[in-house]
Amino acid sequence: MNRLEVKISGIFGRRSRHSRSHHGGWTVGAAPPRSPSRVVEWTEKWKQQGLQQGLQQGIAQGEIALLRRQLIRRFGPLPEWVEQRIQQAPPEQLETWAERLLDAESLPAVFEA
Repeated sequence: MNRLEVKISGIFGRRSRHSRSHHGGWTVGAAPPRSPSRVVEWTEKWKQQGLQQGLQQGIAQGEIALLRRQLIRRFGPLPEWVEQRIQQAPPEQLETWAERLLDAESLPAVFEA
């Protein structure tokens, strides 16, 4: 162990066989390498979660866009309070408003409880 390694090990604790990165640099608290199949499994899981989340966000944005177009066609330009409520609403609420839109006499009637 050279002087630098002794000094670093004194600061960060004992050096384990997993303390050096593959480039020869130090990593603090480095874990032993995982099996390649485990890494692939985790990567696939994260990728699927990302795709699912992206799909859900895309569907929600599509529902918002459709509801906005229908409201504008029926009642004209939307006031800011409507825009805010639509943007903050969960998907179930958007569906409820889309159904109310069919029978509502006025824009406020769509959003009444």
